[in-house]
Amino acid sequence: MNNSRRKFLRHMLIGTTGFVARNSFAGVFLSPKFEKCDCVVIGAGMAGLIAARDLSFPKYARKGYKTILLEASGRIGGRIHTVEDPRFGGPLEMGAEYIHRDPGTVALWNEVDKYKPKIEKISRMFKGLMYYEGWEDHLKKYYALVKEWNLYDILTFSHRIDSYRGPDISAKQWIERQRFDRIGRNLVDLYFTGHVPGSLAEMSLKGFISDRISEQEMGWNEYQFEDGYSDFLNQLVLGVDQHRGKQIDIRFHSFVKYIKYGKSGTEVHTTDGRIFLAQAVILTASVGMLKSGDICFNPPLPQDKIDALNCMGMGDEAKIVLKFNKRFWPKDAVFINRIDNQREMSRTYFVPFVDDPAKDKVLCILFAGDEADKIKNMTDMEVIQALCRDFDKMFPSSAPTFNLLEKDRVTQVITYLRWQWSNDSFSKGADSFLKVGFERSIPIEKVRKALAHPASTPGLFWAGEATVSSEYTQPCSTHGAHFSGARAAIEVGEYLRTKLIV
Repeated sequence: MNNSRRKFLRHMLIGTTGFVARNSFAGVFLSPKFEKCDCVVIGAGMAGLIAARDLSFPKYARKGYKTILLEASGRIGGRIHTVEDPRFGGPLEMGAEYIHRDPGTVALWNEVDKYKPKIEKISRMFKGLMYYEGWEDHLKKYYALVKEWNLYDILTFSHRIDSYRGPDISAKQWIERQRFDRIGRNLVDLYFTGHVPGSLAEMSLKGFISDRISEQEMGWNEYQFEDGYSDFLNQLVLGVDQHRGKQIDIRFHSFVKYIKYGKSGTEVHTTDGRIFLAQAVILTASVGMLKSGDICFNPPLPQDKIDALNCMGMGDEAKIVLKFNKRFWPKDAVFINRIDNQREMSRTYFVPFVDDPAKDKVLCILFAGDEADKIKNMTDMEVIQALCRDFDKMFPSSAPTFNLLEKDRVTQVITYLRWQWSNDSFSKGADSFLKVGFERSIPIEKVRKALAHPASTPGLFWAGEATVSSEYTQPCSTHGAHFSGARAAIEVGEYLRTKLIV
């Protein structure tokens, strides 16, 4: 057969047999690089790092399995993204910022005890301030709102949410039925959407309850990694002295496009033509990535996975970090929430460098859900100018705050950083949430468990914050992602012991 006829036949076969055939014939004609291992883990976020570590090293498994961790980007962390920018004087978190639960309550603290990173404990109640219309230059403590709102409502609203047992409705519908006053409605809006980046109209009330978000919202403290979250993750990869110098086998810039799974084994294909053959795969891709169609599956995902994904949304978050020439917000504030309806931009601001006078002129602004959607098509300067108009309203004695922004002496460029998770091609959003009105054959409170359970996808296992069911801990968190990675590693370890000769 001559060369031109071979090319013509290959073109015809690819055009008529679809994606699976494309990959099959690519193996024949392009001679891709094959590599064998026991397990492939996809995604080097918290879940993937923990799963790969627990499978790779004998300290964490009866047998150290050959495990390859594929990461599409050039860094570890996933939706943990620490930026080291010398203009600001320290590490800045553009994604996950804190551990939201107290020591001893979630398994992630076992890692903290093991690797001993520097942790800063921050009180939400005593380091947090609120602004509402009319409180100019005089922000108030959280507990001062008891005087501004109905005492019974402020003491009982979270219990009333968690005790709801009616048909599923949206968070917006629930609030409207309560007939809260203006301050109360805005506070409960913050309660629903301050941590979970979904809109009130989309968010399932029963889903919010089943995710046990209240356990995080009602906590008194946050815990910050002083040297940056990524420094802690680097310790997980290196293993300090626990793995005798051996590291997790991470392959960066490995974008997965195709997964074939089954009892006889799995194949993982990357966009650069490599193929990894393994007995098992752990997939930690976000809901946004899974719903995008960028990863193809053979066989196609079963109905239980499709039903679960249909019930989930992928909320967006963004952050802007600004550096000023002087600090105009209160000295004792770490968290500031502006909850009135007169704001143009975000309602949530926080100080990234706590109790550090040398860095106290830096402010981070968080945009979540609808607020993140609003700024997606705005320029950086449009957002910054709008933020400063909000600051001028809150702190009129310091206006115009735009003039307080630090600028480069030569270029006169404002010192700032911006990150938006919906623009990240490897996550396509920040966190998952459960949507109202999408229940089909699966109750909303069982959605995450259905996505996590591997029975319908032999050889393919599931991890990541979206797969965390409420009987264990919370999704939408790094401690949830950590739990899911450890759980998936146990599942794969048990699976491999039945497949391999130990």
